[in-house]
Amino acid sequence: MEIRTKQWYAVKTMSRAEKKIKERLDDLGVENYLPLCTQIKKWSDRKKKVERIVIPMVIFVKTDNQTEKTLKTYSFIHKLISYPGQKEAATIPDGQIEKLKFM
Repeated sequence: MEIRTKQWYAVKTMSRAEKKIKERLDDLGVENYLPLCTQIKKWSDRKKKVERIVIPMVIFVKTDNQTEKTLKTYSFIHKLISYPGQKEAATIPDGQIEKLKFM
Protein backbone atom coordinates (compact mmCIF):
# COMPACT_ATOMS: atom_id res chain seq x y z
CA MET A 1 0.00 0.00 0.00
CA GLU A 2 1.35 3.37 -1.03
CA ILE A 3 1.52 6.10 1.61
CA ARG A 4 0.37 9.45 0.27
CA THR A 5 2.07 12.33 2.05
CA LYS A 6 0.85 15.83 1.37
CA GLN A 7 3.34 18.51 0.37
CA TRP A 8 3.04 22.19 -0.48
CA TYR A 9 3.39 23.30 -4.10
CA ALA A 10 3.34 26.76 -5.67
CA VAL A 11 0.79 26.99 -8.47
CA LYS A 12 0.88 29.65 -11.20
CA THR A 13 -2.61 30.97 -11.94
CA MET A 14 -4.31 33.44 -14.21
CA SER A 15 -3.63 37.11 -13.55
CA ARG A 16 -6.10 38.94 -11.28
CA ALA A 17 -8.14 35.76 -10.67
CA GLU A 18 -6.40 34.45 -7.57
CA LYS A 19 -9.34 34.89 -5.19
CA LYS A 20 -11.79 33.17 -7.56
CA ILE A 21 -9.35 30.29 -8.07
CA LYS A 22 -8.96 29.97 -4.29
CA GLU A 23 -12.75 29.62 -4.03
CA ARG A 24 -12.73 26.93 -6.75
CA LEU A 25 -10.00 24.99 -4.95
CA ASP A 26 -11.97 25.27 -1.69
CA ASP A 27 -15.05 23.89 -3.46
CA LEU A 28 -12.96 20.98 -4.79
CA GLY A 29 -11.70 20.25 -1.27
CA VAL A 30 -8.06 21.05 -2.04
CA GLU A 31 -6.13 22.58 0.87
CA ASN A 32 -4.66 25.91 -0.28
CA TYR A 33 -3.24 29.19 0.96
CA LEU A 34 -3.42 32.59 -0.73
CA PRO A 35 -1.27 35.20 1.05
CA LEU A 36 -3.29 38.40 1.50
CA CYS A 37 -2.45 41.71 3.14
CA THR A 38 -5.07 44.18 4.36
CA GLN A 39 -4.38 47.83 3.53
CA ILE A 40 -6.31 51.00 4.13
CA LYS A 41 -6.76 52.95 0.90
CA LYS A 42 -7.50 56.64 1.22
CA TRP A 43 -9.41 58.70 -1.30
CA SER A 44 -10.37 62.34 -1.02
CA ASP A 45 -13.81 61.50 0.37
CA ARG A 46 -13.35 58.16 2.18
CA LYS A 47 -11.14 55.39 3.51
CA LYS A 48 -11.59 51.72 2.75
CA LYS A 49 -9.92 48.45 3.81
CA VAL A 50 -8.69 46.51 0.77
CA GLU A 51 -7.23 43.00 0.67
CA ARG A 52 -4.15 42.95 -1.54
CA ILE A 53 -2.51 39.80 -2.88
CA VAL A 54 1.06 39.50 -1.62
CA ILE A 55 2.41 37.25 -4.42
CA PRO A 56 0.50 37.89 -7.66
CA MET A 57 -0.45 34.90 -9.83
CA VAL A 58 0.59 32.33 -7.17
CA ILE A 59 -1.48 30.12 -4.85
CA PHE A 60 0.06 27.55 -2.54
CA VAL A 61 -1.58 24.12 -2.60
CA LYS A 62 -1.03 21.23 -0.16
CA THR A 63 -1.70 17.95 -1.87
CA ASP A 64 -0.38 14.45 -2.50
CA ASN A 65 1.25 13.20 -5.72
CA GLN A 66 -1.96 11.76 -7.16
CA THR A 67 -3.95 14.98 -6.68
CA GLU A 68 -1.02 17.01 -7.98
CA LYS A 69 -1.36 15.26 -11.33
CA THR A 70 -5.08 16.04 -11.51
CA LEU A 71 -4.42 19.70 -10.63
CA LYS A 72 -2.49 20.07 -13.86
CA THR A 73 -5.62 19.19 -15.84
CA TYR A 74 -7.70 22.12 -14.52
CA SER A 75 -8.02 25.01 -16.97
CA PHE A 76 -7.61 27.70 -14.32
CA ILE A 77 -4.14 26.45 -13.31
CA HIS A 78 -1.34 27.32 -15.72
CA LYS A 79 1.39 25.16 -14.16
CA LEU A 80 3.08 24.02 -10.99
CA ILE A 81 6.18 26.10 -10.40
CA SER A 82 9.49 24.24 -10.55
CA TYR A 83 13.13 25.06 -9.96
CA PRO A 84 15.00 26.43 -13.00
CA GLY A 85 16.12 23.63 -15.31
CA GLN A 86 13.91 20.98 -13.71
CA LYS A 87 10.62 19.50 -14.90
CA GLU A 88 9.29 18.28 -11.54
CA ALA A 89 7.25 20.64 -9.40
CA ALA A 90 9.15 22.21 -6.53
CA THR A 91 7.97 21.25 -3.06
CA ILE A 92 7.88 23.85 -0.31
CA PRO A 93 8.64 22.88 3.31
CA ASP A 94 5.81 23.30 5.83
CA GLY A 95 7.96 25.67 7.90
CA GLN A 96 8.27 28.17 5.06
CA ILE A 97 4.50 28.26 4.54
CA GLU A 98 4.00 28.77 8.30
CA LYS A 99 6.45 31.69 8.24
CA LEU A 100 4.60 33.17 5.28
CA LYS A 101 1.29 32.85 7.16
CA PHE A 102 2.85 34.50 10.22
CA MET A 103 3.99 37.52 8.19
